[in-house]
Amino acid sequence: MQTTVIALLALVAVAAAQQQFAAAPIPIINHELVRDDFNQYALRYQTGDGASFADHGKLVPGPEGHVLVRSGSHEYRAPDGRIIKLTYTADENGYHPVGDHLPVSVPAQF
Repeated sequence: MQTTVIALLALVAVAAAQQQFAAAPIPIINHELVRDDFNQYALRYQTGDGASFADHGKLVPGPEGHVLVRSGSHEYRAPDGRIIKLTYTADENGYHPVGDHLPVSVPAQF
């Protein structure tokens, strides 16, 4: 009997904690996707909390055929209130992010 009561109280505590920390869903208020016959695309959306995302993919000639080059941006409000904005390109040479919040490497001096 005592074990049953303890187990029941533990379940009630877990259920209460889940309700306390459950976040309300954030709605998507704008969404656009355009794609052509070659799978080049433009995707953009914005959420109800002000976050936004944009991504574009286009085919460009490369040394071994066409390469899908992507570029885009993300923007959101950080927990400390700052606006974080990241822009990027991704191509045959890799992923290239740019943002004020990213660390900057210091050139080596010999």
